[in-house]
Amino acid sequence: MFSEEVVTVVAPASTLASAPGPVALRDLQETTQLVLTDRSSLTSGADYGVQGRNIWRLADLGAKHALLRVGLGWGHMPRWLVEQDLVTGRLTRIELESPSAGLMPFQVVYPTDRVPGAAGRWLLERCRPASGFFVTKSFEA
Repeated sequence: MFSEEVVTVVAPASTLASAPGPVALRDLQETTQLVLTDRSSLTSGADYGVQGRNIWRLADLGAKHALLRVGLGWGHMPRWLVEQDLVTGRLTRIELESPSAGLMPFQVVYPTDRVPGAAGRWLLERCRPASGFFVTKSFEA
């Protein structure tokens, strides 16, 4: 398994951006949380990292990023995607009193009766060095 760092961000004009310390859950509840959602039935009924009451669900990470940059809420984002925004000040990282961001783990899953194709094998080889504990899982098809 390997993982991606996730950070919580808002536009610099947000009241959350000027909090003197970790942002309290009660303060999050008053601001729109932008949440990436899976429209398939695979994650039906599961909420990951949802902490607000006023929630906008988006199925597109690019749309979420754009809405965060124009100040329409707060959200958890992959650090690699918002790194330049943090450097230039277009987004501000906030710390939460009850953190839910951190590391997003990834796993590779494939059927035991079929070896991954060329692209799958390429991905496995590139991911393996990313972490000393990379795990591939296989299953009976």
